[in-house]
Amino acid sequence: MKPTNVSLLLFIIVCVEYVRICYARHYPKCHLIEMEKCFDKLHQLKDSQHDPSFLLTSHDGLDKICRVLKQDFTECILAYLKKCGTPLHKELSKVISDAILEHMNKICDSNSEFRNDLLEKSPCIHEKILSQPDYQKECNNPFFTTVAWGEMKAHSKQRERSPIDYAVDAGCCAYRQWELCTMPKIRENCEIDSEDILQNVISKLLGGVTNFLCYQDIFNPESETCTSLPTFDEQIAQVNMTYADEQKFSIFSVVKMFLTRVDVTKK
Repeated sequence: MKPTNVSLLLFIIVCVEYVRICYARHYPKCHLIEMEKCFDKLHQLKDSQHDPSFLLTSHDGLDKICRVLKQDFTECILAYLKKCGTPLHKELSKVISDAILEHMNKICDSNSEFRNDLLEKSPCIHEKILSQPDYQKECNNPFFTTVAWGEMKAHSKQRERSPIDYAVDAGCCAYRQWELCTMPKIRENCEIDSEDILQNVISKLLGGVTNFLCYQDIFNPESETCTSLPTFDEQIAQVNMTYADEQKFSIFSVVKMFLTRVDVTKK
């Protein structure tokens, strides 16, 4: 991956978070509702008949992912940046857009070798792992809860750090814990290179931000950063789980669209 592209993709995510949390207070035209409309577009990836990861198993599903992310979501985010960002943000928006599209091309190109490999491996990943309720309870529920806790703290008036610190620390710790929970199951139940396929899909959909932003040594589940967060039970006590489902503004919103949380309150 080109360092320039990584920097640009990190730039757009940090800018979006900063504009959303800070600028919206001062500029009426940049109200939170404007950003919410962009993230609402990701809900087109939800399917009442299937677990969301079903989209990864067919050409039609991948085409839908590409359409929603490349056209609907990205264009909406860039329009928001042009309206609410600084002159520099506006000038860079086209460069950022090009970088995002470049990273997604291997998934979106119907003739790419990567896409064909993904379609070969993804049915096992979907059927044996991602769609299973036990897996969702064990791996996905903690991810949703921790990300939601970070967003809740970012919006709190009693916060002790900047909003982006809470959002990134919680999101990256949640992601690395989800990764630690998920990947061994894929290695055990699917072909040996299926883990790499899923890692690459996430990297391409997020432009490599998970590896660049969520540095392994800092956000390892046993790291000081992650162990300093409240325990999972403490997070549950503080976060309404409905909010954990509906909250849209995390930097990991794209990942969340492919995950399903099990409602453990239902018998």
